[in-house]
Amino acid sequence: METRKPELWKTIPSTWFDFQAIYDEAVETAPRGSLLVEVGSFWGQSAIYLAEAAKIANKDLRVYCVDTFNMRPENNPPLFDVSLGGGEALIHAQYHQSQFETFAHFVDSTRLTPDPLRIMRMNSLEAAYLFGGDRHKIHMIFLDGDHEYGYVLKELLAWGQYVRKGGIIAGHDWTEEFWGVQKAVEEVYGVGRAEVQGRSWIIPI
Repeated sequence: METRKPELWKTIPSTWFDFQAIYDEAVETAPRGSLLVEVGSFWGQSAIYLAEAAKIANKDLRVYCVDTFNMRPENNPPLFDVSLGGGEALIHAQYHQSQFETFAHFVDSTRLTPDPLRIMRMNSLEAAYLFGGDRHKIHMIFLDGDHEYGYVLKELLAWGQYVRKGGIIAGHDWTEEFWGVQKAVEEVYGVGRAEVQGRSWIIPI
């Protein structure tokens, strides 16, 4: 019998989510009771995909999305102002004037219940510290927040220690524009260790 695929994520308007295959692999290979962590959730499209996939799998998986959700018109004008190239501005105008309120609207509108999604509104390094008690329960960490080399390097060191053997560490934006991602990953794990899938990368642990 063909496994049902997540559908609710399609109700959230975004064109940045292109790593469904990595999330499918993470859910399929995760042992019962594992934790799946997404850093950088924006409007929640990828987080909802992962949460619904975890629900369908019926393995008592817990999904955490970590994001500061701190983008506002005053600190990120292009995201909210059409005249500055912000294609998302109309969405924000319709669903409040902050990234978190827009995220909350879309996630709540999916009515995903019982909901396996936990939302952590904080930076990645702070969140990683809080997972110390769940050492080696994390089956996947997906990094798609800050793309600066120095920060990604800190994230890899902070989160990598908690990923269980047989788990996955992965992320988005392996591109020339965000050169710091590739540099940090290769510095920690070695050149050629990451499998690149489109704009994303994945390393089995």
